[in-house]
Amino acid sequence: MPVRLNIKLYGFHPNQGQSMQSSLILGSPRRNFYQGRITKATRDFRFNSENHIYHLLNPQLTPVQDCSLILERDNSVFGIAIYDTGSKGPHLVYPISRVQAIVSAIITAKRSIAHGWLGATGIDAAPALPTATSKPSTADLGVRITAVAPDSPADKAGMKARDILLGINDKRVQTYAQLATLIRQIPADSQITLQVKRGNEYKVFRATLIPAPATEPEQQLIAFARRLETMEEELKTMPQDDPNRQNFESRVGMMRVFVGAVTRPAPPEIRLRVFYGLEVQPLTGQLMNYFAVTNGLLVTRVIEGGKASATGFQAGDVITRIGESTINNLQDLMNALDRTPGDQPGDREVTVNRRRESVKLQYRR
Repeated sequence: MPVRLNIKLYGFHPNQGQSMQSSLILGSPRRNFYQGRITKATRDFRFNSENHIYHLLNPQLTPVQDCSLILERDNSVFGIAIYDTGSKGPHLVYPISRVQAIVSAIITAKRSIAHGWLGATGIDAAPALPTATSKPSTADLGVRITAVAPDSPADKAGMKARDILLGINDKRVQTYAQLATLIRQIPADSQITLQVKRGNEYKVFRATLIPAPATEPEQQLIAFARRLETMEEELKTMPQDDPNRQNFESRVGMMRVFVGAVTRPAPPEIRLRVFYGLEVQPLTGQLMNYFAVTNGLLVTRVIEGGKASATGFQAGDVITRIGESTINNLQDLMNALDRTPGDQPGDREVTVNRRRESVKLQYRR
């Protein structure tokens, strides 16, 4: 692939307005070519040997010109110009060969391609408080890692909880939102460098991203929860004298911490669906009269293969009590489910109203 190339941009006029109307525009907005130049974006954090991208040096790209064609001198298609919304610098050009490879992969897999996954989560690192002798430095702002998934790229690279991630491929990272956005822009199998502060030391780690467990956030949470369940079941069957047990217990503990960290910010209805395979809705006064109850939550969906399904919940049940806990709202339900099972059999007993009759279920975790 050439390092620099004189090109022609064939796209909408930079001053063309974006109309929400679907009526046909008789004047051709693509009748002009715009002379320009591109250069290989070797210093861009998304660039690697498998992901050759270019920067559009000129002409200046506008939002309306997003996805314009980049042509070579003989008018053959070189690539597609991408308006980089979050960038203040040059915009991107993807070679047509790269676009074709992505399309081919999507067609073959019959699904979206997963972005790269690091396997670490965190929070914004709070700046140090100023003292009489020192002032906080913005150079140390970053993402404080709160959990690392076992056997993930971050784990294999050597990252640990409490590390502060400062940058990826020399691209500064100051917030967790920035980190999530950057990672989603880097293809799986890409090799990256991680600039990290650990205590008073600065370190550089190298990691190779792997495909994310899923493309949608909720599906990722489900994948993490299922992996934890599988690991816990494997631990139960592992002999106490197995020489690998101690190491595996440590990995299970890491996964528990990681799953807790990534699911804690999720809304309770998503946690209920991910961990327990259950969807519910509050009861109105009319529904309470219909079911002849004074409290509870109506089960609207039971996901096959989940804990709720194994317990015996059915759509249409009204959950009124778990153990000694009366269920009035979603928070009551989540608190009760998170606590069970307890030491006593009664702690695992679930009371539901089914077709106006009280039914006892034994909760299976």
